[in-house]
Amino acid sequence: MRNGWMVRAGRGGRLFQQFSDGGFVAVGWNLLAPLDQYQDKAEIKAAYVRNYGNDKPSKTGNSVAIIDKFVNIKTGDYVVTYEPKTRNYLVGEDLGQYLFLDTNVDDYRNIRKVNWLGTVKRDCLSDDAQRSLTSVLTLFSLRPEVLKEFTSQLT
Repeated sequence: MRNGWMVRAGRGGRLFQQFSDGGFVAVGWNLLAPLDQYQDKAEIKAAYVRNYGNDKPSKTGNSVAIIDKFVNIKTGDYVVTYEPKTRNYLVGEDLGQYLFLDTNVDDYRNIRKVNWLGTVKRDCLSDDAQRSLTSVLTLFSLRPEVLKEFTSQLT
């Protein structure tokens, strides 16, 4: 079974339209780019601490885990992003292509190409699914039952 990933479109979903129009999702951490140069989490952590410091070890740990997950998304995995203003989720399939852009996408230059399949209204999801999607992390995995709700409701 394919994995599913929620990738936030910046604060308040401000990059949602860029993600949609450009066929990608993105994260920051530009000082570490290209993100696919690291062999493991230890290398990511060393580079993170070197570039961003380690004032809050929990923040460092979360960032390293997110970067590792972002780089290791697999071709065909489902990717979801959200726009609070319209209460729409955009659902797509990862195309297996990580890129570091020379141009600036609002400080989010590490991207993964996505084939967008459609949208799902938040209100069409079960209460349990909605609750599971409230994490403020930049990227997190979707539970299989939540992913199934998304794929069954694509428009």
